[in-house]
Amino acid sequence: RPLFESDRALELMNMFDHSVGVWMYREGPSVVDSMIRKWQGDFFSISKKVESDSKGQGRLEPSIDEIRTKAEPATIAEQYARYWVLRNSIPEEKGLVSDTRMTFLSYRKLASDPAASVAHIMKTAGLSGVWSDFRADARTDRIDHEPQLDIEEGTRDRMRTIYQSLDKQGDRTFSL
Repeated sequence: RPLFESDRALELMNMFDHSVGVWMYREGPSVVDSMIRKWQGDFFSISKKVESDSKGQGRLEPSIDEIRTKAEPATIAEQYARYWVLRNSIPEEKGLVSDTRMTFLSYRKLASDPAASVAHIMKTAGLSGVWSDFRADARTDRIDHEPQLDIEEGTRDRMRTIYQSLDKQGDRTFSL
């Protein structure tokens, strides 16, 4: 989900009895590479439309503005990498990692074994099995691709640290 909902995950789960959440995550450089290929330099203007409330106000706009301002005149890759850091810092900052209703699933795990991943999500949600029409195939052609991007080393280090933390949560929640 967009950042606008991600930071409200606990609030949203608390609105519904027996709710569960799934935090999907993917290696930062791969996400940044995808963002650049899909949006070029337009991601922030496009995401503002998605991450704004009914009055057009982006509650997280100050954070995104800071990414863009601090990053000036940094590359688009650096700005998108900082967005990835902001978004994927949410589980730790908002206490999602300690909430037993939240399951963490890496894109790598999902792409490697979609049927088992979805079966686990269904089990976590109190449902059994995987629906009969579920296609257990995944596009894995870029899963091991290492994009060459102009991202500052400090940002890369932060991305690796956050990813490792999310992976630790993924290992924990998928072993339950």
